[in-house]
Amino acid sequence: MRIFRFLLTDRKHPAWRVVRFVTGRGQSEQAARLRRLADFNTFLVKIYQVVDTAQDETILMQAVCDMAVRYAHLRVAHILRPGNDQRFVRLALSGPRWWGEQQTPTIAVDHPELHGSAGRAWHSGKPVFSLSFDQTSYLAPWRELARRYGLRANASLPIFRDGKVWAVLSVCDAERGTFDSRLQVILEEAAQAISRGLERLDSRRINNALLDKATVGIAVLRGGVVEKNNICLEQLCGVGKGEMAGRSIRDFYASDDDFTRVRTAYEQLWRDGRVNVAAVRVARAEGTLVIADLTGVPLGREEDQSSVWTVEDVTRRDMNQRLYRGLLSASDAMRRGRGEMDKTRGVCEALVRDTFYNGVVVTRVDEDGLLQIVTCAGPGTTDLETSPLHATQEQRQRSLAWRVWASRASVYDNDLLADCEPRQRCEEMRARHWRAILATPVWRGDTLWGVMSFISPM
Repeated sequence: MRIFRFLLTDRKHPAWRVVRFVTGRGQSEQAARLRRLADFNTFLVKIYQVVDTAQDETILMQAVCDMAVRYAHLRVAHILRPGNDQRFVRLALSGPRWWGEQQTPTIAVDHPELHGSAGRAWHSGKPVFSLSFDQTSYLAPWRELARRYGLRANASLPIFRDGKVWAVLSVCDAERGTFDSRLQVILEEAAQAISRGLERLDSRRINNALLDKATVGIAVLRGGVVEKNNICLEQLCGVGKGEMAGRSIRDFYASDDDFTRVRTAYEQLWRDGRVNVAAVRVARAEGTLVIADLTGVPLGREEDQSSVWTVEDVTRRDMNQRLYRGLLSASDAMRRGRGEMDKTRGVCEALVRDTFYNGVVVTRVDEDGLLQIVTCAGPGTTDLETSPLHATQEQRQRSLAWRVWASRASVYDNDLLADCEPRQRCEEMRARHWRAILATPVWRGDTLWGVMSFISPM
């Protein structure tokens, strides 16, 4: 007690230097540990960020190693995976390549002395922390190399993929005993984050493969805008790869009526859980039409406004159904018609009303040898005689209808815009959705009476 009273009265006594040295060193070490903990936490946050945005596993793994050196101030970080010979191969590395070909760790069961911490982590599926190369027997083969590169501590943590150990994150530090319990927890979470990132990439890759191999168009929408789509949908809509993302769905429908039908179903999506819209007309980029059945299901909450839609091309089915109904209506028109012209007009109107045709035109050659329009029906034939589509007699002599009249056989053209001249006539065809035409003879007994032309927008 006397010595303590003496020290209290003499602040310059040499014993005080010892006290100040010990307490100051303790405070300095505590501050250093806190700084290192903060560095490791920063490293973990950076891993979360890169895992959320990674599009490629190679880039992800290299980024993790780089961040371990940059933010956690580790001397070496590499991700290892066994090759065909059971020796580890570096998938990513940041820091010095401190062991070479002769010192490569292995997972071979007949060489346990060369497992090191990476081999042990691989076989056990658990983290392995080595506080000192000098005091860890299973690191003996690399002890001299570690000393040469200034490495004191080592840790290896398994990375899982598809429920199995797929690789090992192995790191080294310049300080002995670095990996205390708090830093171990952070490193374990880092390895788990890498595993989740790889599984997310795998899931995305599988989903993309399924999307691209699907035989129907698939789109992810957010608020009526295409967020993601597969190749099949791009082909269905006639656009190039990557040209649909970011565009409004309105751009792909043939009319306001088609868009309104889909929009009405979209508004009921979260109430009903699933909606179907049949026989929607989709306008391809080059101007032709496709008939599609749409099915939508919601993704998540209504406020997210995210949904998945399938688009199935049912053009052929729809065409057959419409044609069947059109033929029934045409037959009925023939029975009800009171005269030649009345019957002819009724058939034309029935065919455009119930089928996919947007125009039906009946022509015949008169007594003077001139090709004349007898009657026509459909939105594609409005004011036909006074439009740029009205052909001169010279042009009519080269028309499909004239060729049918001359040959007494059907003639068709599946691409009217290919060699269309003049330009004004071509633009008029495009505006009226004339894309293909089939002209066929109409017989009255054994006599050719006229030519019926079916005009299609597809």
